[in-house]
Amino acid sequence: MYYLKSTLLAIALAMLSAGCTTPPREFGRDFSTAQFGSIVLGQTTRPELIALLGTPARETVNTYRKDMAGKELPSPLIVHDIEYWFSSNDPLKPPIEAALFGRRNLHVYTVADKVTGMHLNSSFKSDSTNFDTSKIGEIKKHESTMADVNSLFGAPSGTAIYPLAAEQGGRIMFYSFNRINLATNMNETKSMTIQIGGNQRVHDFNLREESEKRPVLQAPAQAPIIISIYIPASR
Repeated sequence: MYYLKSTLLAIALAMLSAGCTTPPREFGRDFSTAQFGSIVLGQTTRPELIALLGTPARETVNTYRKDMAGKELPSPLIVHDIEYWFSSNDPLKPPIEAALFGRRNLHVYTVADKVTGMHLNSSFKSDSTNFDTSKIGEIKKHESTMADVNSLFGAPSGTAIYPLAAEQGGRIMFYSFNRINLATNMNETKSMTIQIGGNQRVHDFNLREESEKRPVLQAPAQAPIIISIYIPASR
């Protein structure tokens, strides 16, 4: 009879464990960065982009009066901001650090129906956009080239061309990374924009770093789980 009681107790504990296990959570629709090589700035159209990456999570239409370098435009510019995003805590899709929640976010900008800029932000290990800000002092305005920037920080997580960039033949290089630290409940963001002139040298650059505490949401109390176990009396 002791064996029967032990077996029933083991079954009950297994049922409780299964009930308390949280399955992986995913939000948004996953998309592959491997397809980015097929996107050509100034050539790929909005319909071609959507055929490649699928229906976006969101699309907004904005009026720009300044380019992405902050320079006044000769006339307002209509820009479509097409956004894709995905987040997951699936252990098969790990972030670069165990305490982080995996997130991938892509913004694609179109002007006159042509892709003119895009940038990615990802904390997944497979395509992380993290970068080392300690090397920013090595950038020299009007001297450093795009190749120099790539050597310091790696390939940018995004780029934009004229008219989102200030000069024809120039471009803007984006480096951005956002982490939501589940251990500290902090939202940490760093972003760097580097303006490349028509002579392919750094015209200007800007680094921005922010950190803020995320609000704590209290989960509603759960009712206790009651499992009835029938154990026959010893005879």
